[in-house]
This record gives sequence, C-alpha cells and structure tokens, in this order.
Amino acid sequence: MNTSIATNRIKRFINSFPEIWYITLFSLLVISDIACLFTSGWHSGNTVTTLVSLAIVILLLMQLFRNNTWSRFLLGTIFTFGSLFMFLALLSEYSEFPLGTEPGAITLLAVGIPLIGFSFLMGGKMLLKGIRNMYAC
Repeated sequence: MNTSIATNRIKRFINSFPEIWYITLFSLLVISDIACLFTSGWHSGNTVTTLVSLAIVILLLMQLFRNNTWSRFLLGTIFTFGSLFMFLALLSEYSEFPLGTEPGAITLLAVGIPLIGFSFLMGGKMLLKGIRNMYAC
C-alpha cells in the first residue's frame, strides 16, 4: 500500500475543510428552509434566505473544485466577519437572561460558542489561505 497517496488525500481534505464545513452548514440551512417553505408557504423572507444559501453552497462547491484565490479571500472575509457578528449577537441574546443560569442561557452558551467559534476559525483559515495564495504568485 502506498502511504503517500493516502497522506496526500488527507492533506487535501484538511486544506479544504473550511469549504466542507460551510457547505455542510449552508446545506442544512437550505434543507430546513425548503422544508419550512413547503409546510408554511412561500414567504418572501424564507424564499430569499433559501436562494442566498443555495447560491453560497454553489459558490463554495465551485471554490472547492476550482480553488480560486479571490473567491477564497472574499468568502473567508465574509464568513469571518459574519461569525464575529454572530458572536456579538449571541452575547446580546445572552444579556437578555436576567440571571444567566437559566437552562436556555446555558444551552445558548454551550451550543453557540463552540459552533460560532469553530466557524470563526474556519473562516479565518479560509481568509488566511486566500491572502497567502494571492501573494504567492
């Protein structure tokens, strides 16, 4: 068995993990929005969210196979600042709990901080890889 082929595939998977992470997140959003559209009707907010999420999934799939530097930089910037914004929104939502020890507050922190933190790291990795590839030429 040739271990260099397996090592090369593992490195390729690790290098493309931010795109895979965001494809998974936005695919779950598209699936839940489509299910909501069919159960509660076609509302303009759900339709726009579904179309934007689907467009992001398509852009990420193109990025995964083409490996374009500018799109990686742009999407990395958007995802990094979006994760930062979501962390600030999480803190704002947490401040609405009077004690901060309610079950809802603990669930918010236990689920939200790891999810948003990992998304921030993956967006930052995508951004740094885009910057590095831009100046490597």
